[in-house]
Amino acid sequence: MPEELDLYVDLEVRATTIPEARLAIKKLRLRKKQLRQRKKVVNLEMKDIRARYRDKLSGRTGRGLFGSIRKASKQAARAERERELEPLQAEKLKIDDLILQIDGAVLKLQEFIEEQKLED
Repeated sequence: MPEELDLYVDLEVRATTIPEARLAIKKLRLRKKQLRQRKKVVNLEMKDIRARYRDKLSGRTGRGLFGSIRKASKQAARAERERELEPLQAEKLKIDDLILQIDGAVLKLQEFIEEQKLED
């Protein structure tokens, strides 16, 4: 069984030479690709959760006692759906943040490479 890769581990990037910088860029791009893949999975999970609750939340509530019961049932279903979606939404935000950090690191490494080329 392959070792599980922790996509959310902070990557520390240090490069003192152009080859090191290029290797770091490759690693960062690979991590970004892995994060995007995980984000797709998270989006599908969120879509499945929403679909499960769609039937419970559709339809009219009506009036009177049965309308009140139906309304309370819908409110409970909405709250339950949001509880299920919350950790996935948090993970999605974390993925987006990490992707932005990776983009920034790649830019800095590319600038480093260009500066080194000018110095040589």
